Amino acid sequence: MSSQVSNNFRMLLAGGVPDFNLDVFKIILLGSGFVFNPDTNDLYTDVSPSELATLNGYTAGGATLSGISVLQDDVNDRASITWNNISWTATGGDIGPTIGAIIYDDTVVDDPIVGFIDFSAEYTEADGGIATITNITVTI
Repeated sequence: MSSQVSNNFRMLLAGGVPDFNLDVFKIILLGSGFVFNPDTNDLYTDVSPSELATLNGYTAGGATLSGISVLQDDVNDRASITWNNISWTATGGDIGPTIGAIIYDDTVVDDPIVGFIDFSAEYTEADGGIATITNITVTI
């Protein structure tokens, strides 16, 4: 899995937004055919038409992330934002197919996108299974 940061998020960081200690971050799953564009995918509303529908254990609008950590990496000259793993249990049918996930800040006005996690292939979780995203990280 690779991740990309939205250009809008970089601009918000320069202006002192978000507050990583207080803001609520959510993660959503995107359907087949979605292609992330860091130039134009600025807000949740820009990507919501590609989000999976509320169905079979997934709820549109996403799941709330927890356990945020911001780490400075002097070896690679960057910073990493990480969250705890997140899971959805497929009930009553499959979840997916999904091509990736978007993280957005649900506290800031207009729900700006933090970044995109690319699954590198379509993924479907079969009924009764647990879809889990591990090592949720966005690097800036």
